Amino acid sequence: MWQIHVDESGDFDRPDDLVCVAGVVVRRGTDEAALEARLRAELGFVPWPMHAAHLNVPVFIALAALHSGRAFPGREILTELRDHLQCVAPLPMKDIMAEFVEGRRPDIETLKEVESLVPPRYEPWLNDLQGKFFQHLRRIVASLGGMASAFVAVAAEGGPVPEGDRYPPLLSALARKLAAGVHADPAPRMTWQVLGRRLQGGYMTHRWLR
Repeated sequence: MWQIHVDESGDFDRPDDLVCVAGVVVRRGTDEAALEARLRAELGFVPWPMHAAHLNVPVFIALAALHSGRAFPGREILTELRDHLQCVAPLPMKDIMAEFVEGRRPDIETLKEVESLVPPRYEPWLNDLQGKFFQHLRRIVASLGGMASAFVAVAAEGGPVPEGDRYPPLLSALARKLAAGVHADPAPRMTWQVLGRRLQGGYMTHRWLR
């Protein structure tokens, strides 16, 4: 049994926005547990499971890191930013920090509201921290390429934007890529966990047809 954790990037409601669907694929069992353990150990200050929409808001990573108490370059000046935001947006910041206490991702619109209030002088510090986070994340993802029971798959549009919902065709393309990726398995089955989407309840199992 294989499992894919699917997420998306881009605004599917905007025809001019570049979009893609991607996922980390693991064979269920010890490797799945090891993957989650590694992500939690190295990037565990971000509420689990990670979501691209949140990671693309720089202030989210900064506030999560500050809440964790971990040391990182720029912590002092970003603490100053957090104090500023708590003064200019006390209620949204209270909601955000309460979610961190519970180990949950804050509401994305609340994060964007707070992000819009960040003074320009803090933006380089936020972008630097976000860049370091993604570098670390890419190193982890790259390391999965060397594991026989884990890999990364991506599907993106390569031509004119189709009419209607853009998401299902990309999910179908991703499924075809995955079928090729697990072709050596004599009877492959895959469980999908689709973040941020409600497809058959957000949890579905697909048997590959040959």
